[in-house]
Amino acid sequence: MKSLTNIAKSVADVELSHEDIDSATRKLIRRFTQFVEAAGGRVDELKNRRGHMYFEEEVCPLVEFILRQLARESGSAFDIMKGNAKLTDLECTHSVIQELLDDFVAEGTSEDEAQAAINLLDRVFFFSFRVELENCHRLLDALALNLYPQPYTYAMQSMSDFSNELKRMFAKSSVEAVIYCSELMGFLKNAVELADAESPFEICGDINDEITQEYIQRDLHVIEFLRENPDLRKFVERRAGCTVEALWKLKEDNADAQSAD
Repeated sequence: MKSLTNIAKSVADVELSHEDIDSATRKLIRRFTQFVEAAGGRVDELKNRRGHMYFEEEVCPLVEFILRQLARESGSAFDIMKGNAKLTDLECTHSVIQELLDDFVAEGTSEDEAQAAINLLDRVFFFSFRVELENCHRLLDALALNLYPQPYTYAMQSMSDFSNELKRMFAKSSVEAVIYCSELMGFLKNAVELADAESPFEICGDINDEITQEYIQRDLHVIEFLRENPDLRKFVERRAGCTVEALWKLKEDNADAQSAD
């Protein structure tokens, strides 16, 4: 695996040789982060437990290709970063991904590298997730259309039943999320103490292992979920006996973190 810093440095050596190499490297890293965010992706999804981005060997050529476009300030990647390529819907997103892949493949990439590129772009653009979400919206529209031929009272009752079912599922998932997060934080708190570690990120295992990466992403999602839901967070932290910042050794966010002591 290669770090984004190392890849950016190698690109800066060639494309931005007239600039200070360290400054140019940092600029490319910032632009790559902006590219991911502008594409609708989550930078945290690409980071390891120490907050750094590492990429498999098969993916590195695509990352280098994107960084070259960002360095040259041209191409699809640069347009996305600057907001000139509007990812307004799935069709538009698909077109941009295809354009990136076409340019990348034109450079003589292998089949394995092309597949790795597709997987990375899918994560960066959250494409498969958005496709499934769009499918749910379409199914809801289709359900409504199927009710139109029915008498109004029946159609309204059916839609009300469906709405109540969604509310039930939402309430159930909310309770399950709170219980899961509180039990997870309590378990990790005890595990960290027993291992005499600084944070759960230190006891996940081999950083290059796919399962380890999945657990790291889970922790990042829990942190994000709790920070975006302060009311649930207070309950979870009180039940777990620790705060998000204390457990994962994070800086305090803008929310008023309540002590669980």
